[in-house]
Amino acid sequence: MYNVIELKNICKKYKVSEGKEVEVFDGLSLDIHEADMFGIYGESGSGKTSLLNIIGLMDKCYTGEYKICEKKVSEILKDKGVAYYRNMKFGYVDQNYYLIPKLNVYDNIALPLMIRRKEKRIINSKVEEMSEKMRIKDILYKQGDELSGGQRQRVCLARELIKEPDIFIADEPTSALDYKNKDNLLMTLNEINDEGKTIIIATHDENVIKCCNEVFEM
Repeated sequence: MYNVIELKNICKKYKVSEGKEVEVFDGLSLDIHEADMFGIYGESGSGKTSLLNIIGLMDKCYTGEYKICEKKVSEILKDKGVAYYRNMKFGYVDQNYYLIPKLNVYDNIALPLMIRRKEKRIINSKVEEMSEKMRIKDILYKQGDELSGGQRQRVCLARELIKEPDIFIADEPTSALDYKNKDNLLMTLNEINDEGKTIIIATHDENVIKCCNEVFEM
């Protein structure tokens, strides 16, 4: 099977004080296949977020080898840089659903396409499509800080999905949700996976991990 993500002998440490470091993991290796629904399972503090930060190119302070689509990350980033590759390749949602409060829902969703300098008509079409898919068309002109938790979740999903990423990362995405919104989120992630996208979910929720076809336990 084709490996989208390959990690070999990854070591990660944090400096906590002068002369003292905490080891998060040492010699970690894993493969994630194309179109996997891949679960990273473990309790809080086990290193799940640290691992996702490495996979999502938000942390470069580690040792070991990391390949995306069989190419070394170090070589990939020489061409375009971290920000470009992260915007083009990855979608990322965590439990905080970071939105820009001063922007309305439309602009929050459209932001990745604005960064790519897409034409206005394309942006309008894509935002309409995503807002219908996430059932948020009626709140497009509300501000980010006026939304409920469930609404913020769906806006964040729409913003990341509009990029059409090959790899979708979700860090504890259900931790602050009620049962209804949790079910809606998992249904959406399954739909994305059915479209051939690779999904990586970090969670301590056993019910969430049951939705994954591959599981890596921290």
